[in-house]
Amino acid sequence: NKYLITELEEQVKGKIFRGINQTTCAENLFKHAWKWSILKDEFMKYVVQNFHTIRNTNEFKMIIKNKNDYPMFHQLNTEILLAYVPEEPEIKRETSEVNNNNNNNEIMQLV
Repeated sequence: NKYLITELEEQVKGKIFRGINQTTCAENLFKHAWKWSILKDEFMKYVVQNFHTIRNTNEFKMIIKNKNDYPMFHQLNTEILLAYVPEEPEIKRETSEVNNNNNNNEIMQLV
């Protein structure tokens, strides 16, 4: 920001963020917002929080249909998926694996 126009920059960001809605957010994310991290982060948050609705919009369906028009299509969808379905904590997975191993041992003892 070499010209120190932070006030103008903040006003523009505010206008953009106020304009985010369920029909425009995906198109704006896949087309433009991904280029600037501050915009991308806000658009991603909105898309993830509202994904159950956004995924059924005509706009999102058109993005999927025309995915080759969006250079970050796969990367953004991966990020959306990982944010929408968070990874299980490490402890929980280890416990699950231990339970599976115990079950397998019990089955082997029965045989």
